[in-house]
Amino acid sequence: MHDVPGVPCKNYRRKPAVPQGDVRLIPLTDGLYAYVDAADYEWLSKWNWHITSGGYPARTENGRKILMHREIMQPPRGKVVDHHDGNKANNCRSNLRPCTQKENRRNSRKQRGTQSGFKGVYYREGRIFSQVRFEGRQRWLGYFPDEVSAARAYDYAAVQECGEFAGVNFPREWPPERRREVHAEYQATLKKEARRNARKARKIRTKERKKDTHKTRTKHARRRRESSSARAPHPARRKTSKSPPRTRRTQRPRTKMKRPQAGR
Repeated sequence: MHDVPGVPCKNYRRKPAVPQGDVRLIPLTDGLYAYVDAADYEWLSKWNWHITSGGYPARTENGRKILMHREIMQPPRGKVVDHHDGNKANNCRSNLRPCTQKENRRNSRKQRGTQSGFKGVYYREGRIFSQVRFEGRQRWLGYFPDEVSAARAYDYAAVQECGEFAGVNFPREWPPERRREVHAEYQATLKKEARRNARKARKIRTKERKKDTHKTRTKHARRRRESSSARAPHPARRKTSKSPPRTRRTQRPRTKMKRPQAGR
């Protein structure tokens, strides 16, 4: 049992919210339903839909499985469709967005069987810590007194890294406007830091280049001094009488040969 008051157990997963507005229900297998817009209900209700092992509404046509959310959005080649609220049965157009496979994985929910009740929150020797993984690197967020504060720290860091595709523990605290603002500020900070590091690296390279040039010049000068000191003195040359300057031969002007005239 989970004896911490106010904190969900380790297998807790947030129930998906029921979409609001002009929404229709399409029956699935096992007494489940899929939510669609009223404009899409007529043409989607022509087929019999079932629930897949992954939890997605789908139908079968000529032995091929067709997912409902892909049938609605018709994403371009190489793109997938992401459910914004994480509810796979909510196929309203406002909840669907085309994205890449990498962006779709960022919006994943907390896995079952983890030690804590929140995504990105872990235990180490009885202490609670949080960390976020992004683009193959791991960002340490530190230790926290309880799981809720660690989960909120994870949400903030995840929004900084992933923006609108971040899967957070408290989605009501992160409307789209706040997500875009936090993500833009963090990206601007990263760009400034990258430019600062580039300037530092450029200064270091220039300093090392000057140092190497000075070392090379000093080494060459030392070698010249050593070679000049070790060289034997040049014997005195005998004085010889200067030969008279050579006169330049004048060339005879060339005479043009006359062409023989015709008839001669």
